[in-house]
Amino acid sequence: MTPPAVIQGLVIYLFASGLVFFLGCGGVWLSVWLMVRGVAGWKRRLTVVVCLLGLILISLSAAPLPYWYYGLACTLTIAWLVVEHIKRVEPVRWTSRLRRATVMIWLAGAISEIPFQIAPTLNANGSPPLFVIADSITAGVGEREAVTWPELIRRHQQIAIHDYSRMGAGVIAGCAQADRLPDAPGIVLIEIGGNDMLGTTSLTEFERGLDRLLTRVRDRDRTVLMFELPLPPLCNEYGRIQRRVAARHRVPLVPKRLLIEVLTWPGNTLDSIHLTQAGHDHMAAVVWKLIRSAFR
Repeated sequence: MTPPAVIQGLVIYLFASGLVFFLGCGGVWLSVWLMVRGVAGWKRRLTVVVCLLGLILISLSAAPLPYWYYGLACTLTIAWLVVEHIKRVEPVRWTSRLRRATVMIWLAGAISEIPFQIAPTLNANGSPPLFVIADSITAGVGEREAVTWPELIRRHQQIAIHDYSRMGAGVIAGCAQADRLPDAPGIVLIEIGGNDMLGTTSLTEFERGLDRLLTRVRDRDRTVLMFELPLPPLCNEYGRIQRRVAARHRVPLVPKRLLIEVLTWPGNTLDSIHLTQAGHDHMAAVVWKLIRSAFR
C-alpha cells in the first residue's frame, strides 16, 4: 500500500473513530497553557492559530454531543480569546475565569466521550447462539472466494451463529432480519445504519426504524450489542439518534473505532467499505474478542 494511501487511511480513522475530537480538545488546552505561560509576539499569534485549529478539528469530528454543549463551549472559547487580546498589562479577573471555564468545558466533553471508546464486556452465559443483523460489510458483495466473518467465527470457535446480513440493508431491512430471529435467548450483534446515513433515509425515518429494530430484538431474554456508526464530518445527528435510541433500549454500543479500524487497515477492503478476505479475518478477530467472555 502506497504511503499516501496509508496517510489517507489514518486520517479517515482519526475522524471516523471520533479520536480527532480529543486531538481538538488538546489543541484548545495547549493554547490555554501557552497563554498562562505568557507567550508573546509571534508565539502568541501561533497560540491563537492552534486554538482555532483545535476548534476546527472538534467541529469536523462529528462527536454527537448536544447542540447546546457545542454552542456553550465555542462561545466560552471565543470569549476567552477575545479577552486575552484586549487586556494590556496584567491578567484581569475575567481572563483567569474564562481560561478555567474553557479548560473545564472541553474537559467535560472529553470525559463524556470516553465511555464510547470503551468496549462493553459480556457476562459469562454458557454457550449462547449469536444472531447477526447486518449489511454488506458483513454479508459481502458476492465475492465467492471470501469466507465471511460470522462463518469464520462459527468454524474456529464452534458456536451456533445465525447470520441474517444482507447487501444494502438499512434499519428497515434490519427489522425484517429481526423478524427471522427464533423465539430464543442469545446474543444479537447489530452492524447496520451506514446505508441509511450515506443514502436517502431521513433522520426521522432512521430514528423510527432503529427504534422498531431494537424493540423487536429486545422482545426476548437476549443480550444485544450494536456497532456505533463511524461518522463522516457534519453527520453528528445520526450519531445522536443512534445513542439516544440505544440508551432508550439499554443497548450498549461497540466503539466505532473498532469497526473503522477494520475498514481502514491496509488490504482489508475492496472499495473502502466491503471487506476482502483479510478484512473478514480481521473483523472475526475483533468480534470474537468482543463477545468471547460470554462463552466461558
